[in-house]
Amino acid sequence: MWSWLKPRSVTLPPLYPGCLPIIGHAHKIIGDAKYMWEFEKNVYETVVKNSKIAEFRFGTHPLYVITDPDDSLIVANHCLEKPYLYDFLYDTYRRGLVTAKVNTWKPHRKLLNPAFNLQVLQSFVGEFCAEAKLLVASLASEVGKGPFDVQPYLVTNFLGTACRTTFGPNFEEKTEVLETYVHATDEIFVLFMKRVQNVWLHLSCIYQWTTSYKKYHELAQIVQRITRLAVTNRKTELKQIKDLDKDDQPATESCVSLLDRMLEWSEKQDVFTDEEIREHLDTMVAAAYDTTATSLTFILVMIGSHHDVQERMFKELQEVLGDLNRDITRADLPKLMYMEAVIKETLRLYPPVPRIARTSSSDVKLKNYILPAKSTYLIAVYGLHRHPMWGPDRHQFIPDRWLDPARSPKNPNLFAGFSLGKRNCIGRLYGMMAIKTTLAYILRQYRVQSDAEKLETQYLARYIKTLNNYCIEKGGLIRLWFGTHTFYFVTDPDDSVLIANTCLNKSYFYDFGKNFLSNGLITADATTWKAHRKLLNPAFNQQVLNTFLDEINGQARTLITQLDSEVGKKPFDIRNHFVTFTLKTVSRTSLGLDVKDQNIIDTEYAEAFEDFVASIIERAQTGWMHLSCTFNISSLKRRQDRLIQKMKSIIDP
Repeated sequence: MWSWLKPRSVTLPPLYPGCLPIIGHAHKIIGDAKYMWEFEKNVYETVVKNSKIAEFRFGTHPLYVITDPDDSLIVANHCLEKPYLYDFLYDTYRRGLVTAKVNTWKPHRKLLNPAFNLQVLQSFVGEFCAEAKLLVASLASEVGKGPFDVQPYLVTNFLGTACRTTFGPNFEEKTEVLETYVHATDEIFVLFMKRVQNVWLHLSCIYQWTTSYKKYHELAQIVQRITRLAVTNRKTELKQIKDLDKDDQPATESCVSLLDRMLEWSEKQDVFTDEEIREHLDTMVAAAYDTTATSLTFILVMIGSHHDVQERMFKELQEVLGDLNRDITRADLPKLMYMEAVIKETLRLYPPVPRIARTSSSDVKLKNYILPAKSTYLIAVYGLHRHPMWGPDRHQFIPDRWLDPARSPKNPNLFAGFSLGKRNCIGRLYGMMAIKTTLAYILRQYRVQSDAEKLETQYLARYIKTLNNYCIEKGGLIRLWFGTHTFYFVTDPDDSVLIANTCLNKSYFYDFGKNFLSNGLITADATTWKAHRKLLNPAFNQQVLNTFLDEINGQARTLITQLDSEVGKKPFDIRNHFVTFTLKTVSRTSLGLDVKDQNIIDTEYAEAFEDFVASIIERAQTGWMHLSCTFNISSLKRRQDRLIQKMKSIIDP
């Protein structure tokens, strides 16, 4: 509480709005991935426009969001320790480069650098080509069937590539083992993000009692067991080869996996234990496949929305390759300069890792502020990539900016697509080569169509679908908890109608809208609802509704006229037109408003009502906001009060 009440030092950045006692801003990030990302983007954009740096709090822990490029580089180069959030993955990846402590990271990074130099990575091009061919073949089943989600195909592709180059080509042949490894790795990161978003789970004393903790450790053991077995088996194979006095050293052009290189270093230089090798291998696979697959997904969306860019990429491939049926070689990749510009421009607009987190044991002096030690310093990659220094067209997709130095900002720190500073991504060149090779094979075979304006994360929809399927599998009824409150999720049709007919009171969630809707039919208790519903039924009989047809027809004709203005243009959001149509129809048939009053309903009331509904959803998604004692002192409550007052003044001036 004192950390919230004490006077702020003039050397500290401003505090981001919406901070609450004890929990800080933690209530702001509760929700599905789409909600969290929209909030995060708003934070970055606000900070860029105003102070370039702001304080954000996870409970009482301070987190500083940085969007200034020079300050970002200071933090990236001088603060090499990772904050406590990375400890959530430490049990699995430990001394891997992502989660390692600085005193481990420095010597290990130095030892691993040779495995990622250009000469070594060029030997992987054959593996990239082999996996790209498999991807192209698998995509053939989708041709001509309409839009589909390409990311699952890309995840499979890049996991195959990561496993072949990390463990060796034989690992991918063990299909069942690979699928188990892939699923466990995916689930680990889902659980990691869940823990990050729920601030109370940051406390180990609470987290270790949760089912997520148990599941996380089961998955970690699966990943570790598979990797340890791969290391042990490969050591045995190499020993047998050595005992037989056979030369298993490949030629310069051959692919030598990271596992083989690390085993060689372990034997000859005595630098890596088997467990350290396991940790680095798991880290490389986890870091490589997801970021690369996500990047390529965004790239395909962007070129599918800009057909001129796609055509230019295809022409470049024709010029570089000549014969479009031959394999890509290591000599071809540097010549694909426009393709590289497209990749970088997509990474600028949609970085797969939109933030970099660091910490330090001592205070950090920036240009205008001094950040206290043992805090989290968040470099907002998304904010850097859309900084005003990129120019007025910074939100536009323009690959040519990378081919013309005059169009690029003078400050090189404004691009952090592969992290920033000393502790940057060791696999940045690997990722660029893998993406280029895969893109070349896709574009030689297919033309991509997409719509970047529909680009969004549908995490919540996927979660509900998964929950629904699981409930069906379990017989139509499962139990969930929201904090200490029990929920029963029902999919059985007979049970559903039984509940619907016998349980007429609404859940406490509906009380969140009562301050405006009061005893309307949606929020009323069962006693009030029964009496009012009986009285209102005659107003909705067929004879009464028939009298509304002329009004509905008139509004429908207006809707058609509005839609005519969109014909022949690019895809658009039809929902806005339907909202206007519905509001006009309702205001005429329910409120009896004239045209002048209708215009107010269409604009001010509609905007206020949608914002009010959004505030109810935000409260529902934030567990501690369910408590009136917390909600009543929040900025969300003040926002709701302003919206209610505005809507009431419009309806009853």
